Amino acid sequence: AWASHLLSEAHFGDQPLGWPVAGTVDSVQELKRDDLMNHIGTWYVPRNIVLSVAGNTTQGEVLKLARKLLAEAEGGPAPAIPTARDGIPERNVIVEDRDITQSNMAMALRTVSRRDPDRSAVTIMNTVLGRGMSSRLFKEVRERRGLAYSIGSGVSLYNDTGVLTISAGVSADKVAETTSVIKAELTKLVEEPVGEEELTKSRDYIIGNFRLSMETPMALAQRAGDQLLMLGEIESIDDVVARYQAVTAADVQRVAKRIFRKDNFSMSLVGPGANEGELTELLAA
Repeated sequence: AWASHLLSEAHFGDQPLGWPVAGTVDSVQELKRDDLMNHIGTWYVPRNIVLSVAGNTTQGEVLKLARKLLAEAEGGPAPAIPTARDGIPERNVIVEDRDITQSNMAMALRTVSRRDPDRSAVTIMNTVLGRGMSSRLFKEVRERRGLAYSIGSGVSLYNDTGVLTISAGVSADKVAETTSVIKAELTKLVEEPVGEEELTKSRDYIIGNFRLSMETPMALAQRAGDQLLMLGEIESIDDVVARYQAVTAADVQRVAKRIFRKDNFSMSLVGPGANEGELTELLAA
C-alpha cells in the first residue's frame, strides 16, 4: 500500500491524483469543523448529485420519494473539477529504505481517459500483460524465472487521464532483474502483435467478468449513476461488449506504442537498501 502511495506521488506529482486519498497525519489533524462544512456545502449540492435506482420500482415512485427527501436541500452550482496535469514529474522515482522481508516495487505509465476511443484496447492490453495467472508477467516473472512472490498489472481510467500500474513483491536482490524483465515484456507488446488466441482469451475474460459484475441491481445502479454524473450519458452493456469485441491485435500494438515510451515511466520502491539513484538509472536504461 505504501509503495502505491509513493507511486502516485512519483507519477502525478503535487496534484489531487498524486495525494493520498485519506490525507496525511498532519492534514487530518489540522482539519476544522468549518473545513468539513464548507466541503459539504460545495460538493453535496443537488446539481452535483445523481439519484440512480435499479430494481422493482418505477420512475414515478422514485421521483415522489426523492422530492420528499430532498425538498429542503440547498441549491447551488455544481463545483468545477480540476483537470489533471499532463506529463510525468522530473522526480519520477521515489523510494523508501525499510527493513522488511521483501521489497515492494511499483511502476506506472500514463494511459488514456475513460472517454478515449482507445480505452478498450488499453484494457485488453493490460489483461494480456498482467491480469491474472495466465498473463505474460505472471508467467515470465513468477513461473519461469521465480523472481517475484506476486506480480500483476491494472488500469485506472479517469475523466481526463489514466494510469497503468505494475506491482510486484520481490527479494531486494531481485529488483534490478525484475525491472529489466518487466520492461522487456513491455517492449514485446510494442514490437510484436498479440496472437489471435491470446487476444481472444483476454477479450472473452474481460467481457465475461464485466457481464458477471452487472448481475445485481446495486451494480447496475452504481454504474448508471457514475456514468451519468461523470460522463453525462449511460453506455449500454451491449455497446460496451461491442467495443471490446471490435479491438484487434493491431489496436493493442498501437496503444502499446502510444504508452510504453521512456518519458512516460515512473516507479516506487519500498524495501531494504532501496536507492533512488540506482533505480532512476535502471528505469531510464
